[in-house]
Amino acid sequence: MGLYRELMAGKRDNYEIEKRYLKKGGSVVWGLLTVSLVKDRHCRPLYAIGMVQDITERKRAEEALRRSDQRYKDFISHSNEGVWRVELEQPIPLNLPDAEILGRLLRYGYVAECNLALALSMGFSTPEELMGIRLCELIPSLDQERLESFRTSVQGRLGSRTVEFRGHDKAGNLKHMLRTEIPIIENGMLVNIWGITRDVSAVKLAEAELHRSFDQLRALAGRLQSVREEERTRVAREIHDQLGQALTAIKIDLSLLIQDLRGDKRQQYKPILKEVDETINLVRKISTELRPGILDALGLVAAIEWAVDEFESRNGIKCRWDLPPDDVVIDQERATALFRILQEALTNVTRHAGATEVNVRLAYEDGSLMLEIRDDGNGITDEQISAGTSLGILGIRERALLLGGELFIRGIPGKGTSVKVRLPPTHPNEAG
Repeated sequence: MGLYRELMAGKRDNYEIEKRYLKKGGSVVWGLLTVSLVKDRHCRPLYAIGMVQDITERKRAEEALRRSDQRYKDFISHSNEGVWRVELEQPIPLNLPDAEILGRLLRYGYVAECNLALALSMGFSTPEELMGIRLCELIPSLDQERLESFRTSVQGRLGSRTVEFRGHDKAGNLKHMLRTEIPIIENGMLVNIWGITRDVSAVKLAEAELHRSFDQLRALAGRLQSVREEERTRVAREIHDQLGQALTAIKIDLSLLIQDLRGDKRQQYKPILKEVDETINLVRKISTELRPGILDALGLVAAIEWAVDEFESRNGIKCRWDLPPDDVVIDQERATALFRILQEALTNVTRHAGATEVNVRLAYEDGSLMLEIRDDGNGITDEQISAGTSLGILGIRERALLLGGELFIRGIPGKGTSVKVRLPPTHPNEAG
C-alpha cells in the first residue's frame, strides 16, 4: 500500500510489483502488477489504472534456474577436482601468433571463479585467496614446461583438450597436474576459459615407486641369472674336470686289472668296464647341458648348431637353420642369453607344439641381432601368450628385457608358432 500512496500523492507516476494471486479454483498464480497514475490537466492525481500480467511460467523458469544454479554451485564446491574459470580483461583475437596469444593470456587472464579443491592443490587455504590473481603471477615465467603446456592448449583453439604438466604450489612443492581446458570463443575471439584440474601427484609418485620396484626386481632377476650361469659354469667345470678325470683314472686301472685276468674271468668283468664308459659319457652330457663348452670356446653360432643337432637327434623333429657364416660379434652375457632363449623355446616346442619341423634363424636386421625359432605345430593362442602362466615365455621375455631387447610371439592355429627376439647393438661394430 505504500507504493500506491506514493502514486496517489504524486511522488511517482507508476510502479511494478510481482504478486501472488489466488485463482477461483484455489490455485496460486504469479502476476506482474503494473499501476500507472492518471492526472488531470493541472497534473493532479485523478485515479490509477492497473494491469496484471500472468508471469507464472516465468517465475517457474526462474525458480528452476535458481535451483540449477544452486546445484551447480554445490557440485563445484564439493568436487574433489579443481574447477576454475579464467576471465580476460580484453578478448584475444585468435589470428595472432601463438606467442602473442600466450603473452596476452598470461597478462590479461585472471582467476574469476574456483573451488576449494583447486585452492588446496595450489597451496591456498580458501578459494577467495585465488580470486583476481593474474595468470602471470600463478605461472612463473621461468617455468618453461608449464608455459609450454599453456601454449599447446592455446594452439588447439577449438574444443577442449587435456594436458599434463608439472608445477609448483604456493609453498614451492612440485605437483603433477592433469588439466582439461574449454576455451570460450566468440566471433574469433578468446573471451574466457573454463577448466578442471586434477592433482595426480600421488598417482605419479605411486607410478614412480612401482617402476622403481620393477627395475629393482628386474635387476635382481638379472643378477640371479648371472649368478646361476656362473654357478652352472663352475659346477660343469668341476664335474668335467674332477669327476671326469676320476672316472677316467678308474677306467684305466680297471682295464689294467681286466687285462691281467684270464679266460672267463676277463669276459666276466668287461660289462663293468662298459658301465664305466657309459658313466663317463653321462658325466660329459650333464656337464655339457649345465654349460656347453662350445659356447665359450667357439661362440654363439657354433653353439646354436650343436643345440639344434642335439634337439633333432633327441626328439626326432626335423630342424633347419639359417645362421651367419661367421660367428657374430657379441658379448658373453648376450650370447648366453640368446642361447638360453633358444633352449627354452625348443623345450616349449617339445612339450606343447606337436611340431614336425623347426626352423632357427640368426641374423642382423636394421642393425639389431635377431633370433627366430619357428615351428609348424599347433600354434600358440593370444590367450596363452597374455595369460602370464607360462614360465617358459616369462623367462624368455625377462631375458630379452634385461638386455634392452624385444620379444615377439605369434601363433597361427594349426600352422605353428614364431618366437622372435631382437637385441639392439651395444657398440658400432655390432651391426653385422
